[in-house]
Amino acid sequence: METAFVLSFAGLSFRIDAPEPEWSQRLQERYQAFLADEAAADWRIALRHAPDLPQAAADWARHEATRTEFHIASYRGRVDFATRRAQVLTPDLQRAPSALARTITFIATVILPREKDGLLLHACGLASDAAAFAFCGPSGAGKSTIAQLVPPTLQVMSDENVIVRLSEAGPILYNTPFWGQNTPETRIHRQRIHRPLKAAFILKQSPRWSLRPLAPSQAILALLATEKVAVERTPSAQAWLDIASRLLAQTPIFELGFLPAPELWSFLAEQGFPIPLSSPESRHVPPRPSHSPTPS
Repeated sequence: METAFVLSFAGLSFRIDAPEPEWSQRLQERYQAFLADEAAADWRIALRHAPDLPQAAADWARHEATRTEFHIASYRGRVDFATRRAQVLTPDLQRAPSALARTITFIATVILPREKDGLLLHACGLASDAAAFAFCGPSGAGKSTIAQLVPPTLQVMSDENVIVRLSEAGPILYNTPFWGQNTPETRIHRQRIHRPLKAAFILKQSPRWSLRPLAPSQAILALLATEKVAVERTPSAQAWLDIASRLLAQTPIFELGFLPAPELWSFLAEQGFPIPLSSPESRHVPPRPSHSPTPS
């Protein structure tokens, strides 16, 4: 049985060489919506079974020229950006999805701004029939909470990783196959989705509702603080800053202070965002914030 398969999303493609047929079958079942023809792959990733691989005493990564080596949690690997090849070792099939997700998302943080006019966002992406919204933040900011509060009129694209790419028509938000590590499988719905990005929000858990437009310099710093940014190499840092600046010229970004309550959606709709509400009863909104949602 063939053990290789190809994942493709947002213009990126990766051939995955699994160590055993069972691994390949299980992973293909998991990522079925993102499988593609093998001829389409730009990258090749060798997933290896290393049953004796120890847990990292402390996570680390080393970057030299075009190569990166890392040992994070229970997986270890290397990436070569010159040859477009990578290898990742994991002790068992149960932890293979996390190892694969970490490797691919790291590659994406580097190549998206340099080659695809895009950025990987550490964000929960939500889509309506006509638009998408990104709720960004580092671990613990509330991305999973946002996903749990989503009304039936919105679809969760991912609660952890989404991709924005610039286009002539404006920024487009794409989902990825990779969700939060602790998200129950019963809440995960993997399918290809892309929509025009209407706004991005930097999450801030708060005892009251608030919405504050961020100036470009503030938005840059806020996005940098969301963790999934590759700035280890000067060309990567320059490319990221260029794409982020172009994104901010087209997309408003706000700091969103929120309570973990479903009234969030009626609050945002009241501020003028195209959030479809499911019923008239959901249109009760908390008091309007003191700041206008129009960026300065």
